[in-house]
Amino acid sequence: MKVTKATIKRLYVDAIMKYQHAEDEKQVRKDVHTGGNGPGGWADHALLEIYCESGIMNASDIHSFPPMPEFEYKGGNHYNSDMWCNMDEYVNLMLQAQGCNRKVYHEPINGAVVSVCWA
Repeated sequence: MKVTKATIKRLYVDAIMKYQHAEDEKQVRKDVHTGGNGPGGWADHALLEIYCESGIMNASDIHSFPPMPEFEYKGGNHYNSDMWCNMDEYVNLMLQAQGCNRKVYHEPINGAVVSVCWA
């Protein structure tokens, strides 16, 4: 089955809304561009060029949380890339359900742009 960039875009918008708990779908749609149509031209080779400046979390940040013994929390780290891997998995599952055997993955370009490519 042939899958278009528009289908990939729709699936990633859905995944961002679901996994990043975004509230403004209109803004998310504005920040997800098909490859070659992004305002910065960072990922012309990609299926999607996603801008992480208006609420979408980038794929490269690491958040460290200190121990908080009063809450019995030992501290730890949160990697945004883990969330992006979960979104990749969600999109690939939806593609498989539509009969597409190809897979996609995210690739951070910099701290503000994530590209999506065929695996």
